[in-house]
Amino acid sequence: MKVIVNSKELGLLFNKQVFEKVLETGEYRFHFQPKKKNVIIVNRKQTLESKGLDVKAINNPTLNERLETISIKEDEVAFHFVDGLFQEVLSPGSHSYFKTNLVHSFIKADPRQLTVPKEISASVLESNAFIEQNLSMRLITTVQVEEGFVGILKVNGKYIQTLLPGMYVFFSLNQILNVKMIQTRQQSVQISGQELLTKDKVTLRMNFILNYSIVDTLKAALDFSNYDEQLYVLVQLALREYISTTTLDELLAEKHEIGKIILGIIKPKEVEFGASFKDAGIKDIILPGEIRDILNTILIAEKKAMANVITRREETASTRSLLNTAKLMEENSTLYKLKELEYLDHIFEKVGSINLSSNGSMLEQLTEILKVKK
Repeated sequence: MKVIVNSKELGLLFNKQVFEKVLETGEYRFHFQPKKKNVIIVNRKQTLESKGLDVKAINNPTLNERLETISIKEDEVAFHFVDGLFQEVLSPGSHSYFKTNLVHSFIKADPRQLTVPKEISASVLESNAFIEQNLSMRLITTVQVEEGFVGILKVNGKYIQTLLPGMYVFFSLNQILNVKMIQTRQQSVQISGQELLTKDKVTLRMNFILNYSIVDTLKAALDFSNYDEQLYVLVQLALREYISTTTLDELLAEKHEIGKIILGIIKPKEVEFGASFKDAGIKDIILPGEIRDILNTILIAEKKAMANVITRREETASTRSLLNTAKLMEENSTLYKLKELEYLDHIFEKVGSINLSSNGSMLEQLTEILKVKK
């Protein structure tokens, strides 16, 4: 049997499961039955336990002199570094590695403390070696809180702290972490297509919007199972209550004020919801088809009546002006003559030709035409 131990490894020779010796770098040939003897190759950077070996059970003085052992308590984990580079995370128990020219170092941590020691740099947590091991151990949980949000951290169902925007790393071994994101920027709740019944029994649909911002993030996170849904219900009920006490005509007349009215109704609930209600308003009022047709008919009739009033007013004014002009012309013959000439001027603009008889001169005949008869 041929066994090769490279420069990064050491070999352990066992005979009938009893340790015999350590094999250094090199090539070895053995003549034995596989069931009696075997060789376990161990990487110099790794602990013997990573190969399933129990050093205490082997209990060989020769082997023990070649090893260094670190003990990790039940409530600890250790970050193992080789020549300053992260190697692995060690769980509670004894871990042994060969004494070589490699420098092994360890950083112990108590995962019950939640926060990761500052000695563990971000580069360690972002390394492929750690990420791969963390997938199976679930030792570390990373939380990122975006701008415009805060995170409400709970551990095993109990509130721990409020997280401002940034990146956080927590131990999550043997405990349940939950971070609820609460938005601190202004946001809105929209009541869309809500069917409402007015005081005069008219069913209509309304689209309504409320702008708000959360000022007490802890209350919003801890006191409500579904904050958005419960705020929606608050606005919905306020809208129903107001519309049910208002007739359709009053509603249409006050539609620009309804937002302020609803805002006044729900304003006392700000402390309970840990919010600041900014403004509110109606986006749309959608009436049933038959009601819409009736309103259109009324509108057309009102516009026609208004047009008739304006027409009559203009006719009256025109008649009054003519009467005043007639009175002035009656009192002043020169003004009458000027007005007559004005009309003749308009008439002559449309005259193609004028025929004169031989009786009298042209001036006399024109004078006869224009003569004022009193």
